Amino acid sequence: YLVPQRPVILTDALRDWPALEKWTPAFFRDVHGDRIVKVQGQEMRLGTFMEAVLASSDAKPAPYLSNVLVRQQFPEIAADIL
Repeated sequence: YLVPQRPVILTDALRDWPALEKWTPAFFRDVHGDRIVKVQGQEMRLGTFMEAVLASSDAKPAPYLSNVLVRQQFPEIAADIL
C-alpha cells in the first residue's frame, strides 16, 4: 500500500494495548502530574495541563500537547504501547 500510495485501514491493531484503558487525563494528572512537558512552546507540569484538558470546552479548548516521546519521557509506561 505504501508504494502504490493506496490508503489502508487497519482494524483491531491496538485492542490489546493497556494504554487504551489506563491512559486517562486523571491517570497522567495523578501519577505523572509533576513531570514537565512542553505545551505550545511553554513548559508546564503535566498535572496542570491535564487539569486544563479536564476543564476544556468548545468555548475554551485546552492547549495542544504534541511531540511527546513516550519511550524517552515516560519509559516506565512505554510497555503499555508495545
